[in-house]
Amino acid sequence: MPLDLLMGLPPEERNDGSNVDDYVANQQEIAESAYRIAREQLRSAAQRRKNAYDARVKANEFGVGDWVWYYYRRRYSHKSPKWQRCYVGPYLIICAIPPVNYVTQKTKRSTPFVTHIDKLKKCMSPPSGGWTNPSGNEDTREATAETVDYQKESASRDSRLRPRPITRPPRYFD
Repeated sequence: MPLDLLMGLPPEERNDGSNVDDYVANQQEIAESAYRIAREQLRSAAQRRKNAYDARVKANEFGVGDWVWYYYRRRYSHKSPKWQRCYVGPYLIICAIPPVNYVTQKTKRSTPFVTHIDKLKKCMSPPSGGWTNPSGNEDTREATAETVDYQKESASRDSRLRPRPITRPPRYFD
């Protein structure tokens, strides 16, 4: 302030014999303490948000062989989203990939795919025309192995029977 230029600094703000190194060390201590306080506040805020989220979340646990609905948000034009179905299925859970992924399959011959647990909802009614045994004791791992074998077989068969495309250079190269 201009008054400080005329009268000098107040006694509590004077630099009484301290050098530049002491000043730098003091400023570093102030900055480190400020960052430490900020980190502690951020850590406590993150913990508070986590606790609030965990209070609202219901843990979904699915087992191998459970039937589930798959969330597939397909948007149709000229239709209100309110009247569209968001879940398709039911799908059979073939295996679990910890901690939150599952392999699901719609039919015996369909391709299994990996999906996140948040996109699954338990199917409460038994599926109509399902592809499991009526006794319900089919080993789903065998069904998966059969499906994978079928896929490999059909892929190799298609590659042998499918004609190769004819590739020609563009006309402007003639």
